[in-house]
Amino acid sequence: MPLSVYLPQLQDSLIFFAIVSAEMTVLFIGITFLVGIILELFPAERISAIMSARRGHGYAVGAGLGALTPFCSCSTIPLTMGLIKARAGFGPTMTFLFTSPLVNPLLVALLWMALGIQFTVVYVGMALVLTVTIGYLLDHFRFDRFIRADLLVTKTSCGAAPEATPPNDTTVRAAAVRLFRDRVRLKELLVDALGQFRTFLPFIIVGIGIGAVTYGFVPQDFFASIAGSDSPWAIPASAVIGIPLYVRPSTMVPMVMPLAAKGVALGAIAALIIGAAGASLPEVVMMKRMFRLPMIAAFLTAVLTIAVTTGFVFQAVVA
Repeated sequence: MPLSVYLPQLQDSLIFFAIVSAEMTVLFIGITFLVGIILELFPAERISAIMSARRGHGYAVGAGLGALTPFCSCSTIPLTMGLIKARAGFGPTMTFLFTSPLVNPLLVALLWMALGIQFTVVYVGMALVLTVTIGYLLDHFRFDRFIRADLLVTKTSCGAAPEATPPNDTTVRAAAVRLFRDRVRLKELLVDALGQFRTFLPFIIVGIGIGAVTYGFVPQDFFASIAGSDSPWAIPASAVIGIPLYVRPSTMVPMVMPLAAKGVALGAIAALIIGAAGASLPEVVMMKRMFRLPMIAAFLTAVLTIAVTTGFVFQAVVA
């Protein structure tokens, strides 16, 4: 076939790569800079206490923080990295990592409008229960040992004194005023955010490149044919094919609405949404900068478990 046949797909891939690369650059640097400010205002001991894995409320905080942050799967990486550096509980941190893209406020609102309240309530309920459960299991089986050692090395500002007492609202406000007047320290935090971005840049480029090729060259009819199959393997297959996609919440619902209109089972649609929103190849590539392979394998297994379990619950109950 002549090369010109593939020019439209190549153009779509290049446009996707350019737009997503720009978005990820701004989001990654901005979120990392914001996390640096938060860590300046709140000592690691306080964050660790709030999101402790030894207390049940740590998992509730992780799930709640994830449900409130409008991040896609890739955008959760900088904040997850900040929580790890602050020594937050590993289980609650993983709960946040899973929950944030799955219970994204924008995604939930769009699902409500497109597929109805029953679908949305069951989807959110299943996502929260399973993300907390998997976060607990990962902590229980000590998967924190697969965090890369260099990620736990934290930098402190020169001359910074240790906090003698836990900060209250007044001291936090005072610290915020001092920080935002200290242009030197703000510049140091921005430089640190840029440095973190540079260490992730090769992973970001490779990950987005894979996502761009998938976006441009894999037709939507392929996903529709898998998800719309009457085979009992339609739900697991939908979960698996969702992961290579890099789908933002704003494009997720327009992608699945035609499937629902064609009568595709809600179980397969739910599995496809969770597979695509909960993980993506760009995110997995970026995670290699934070975790060793056993943790990445556990992450992918967890997302597939959430997707397939939720899909079969929809198949058995909602349908």
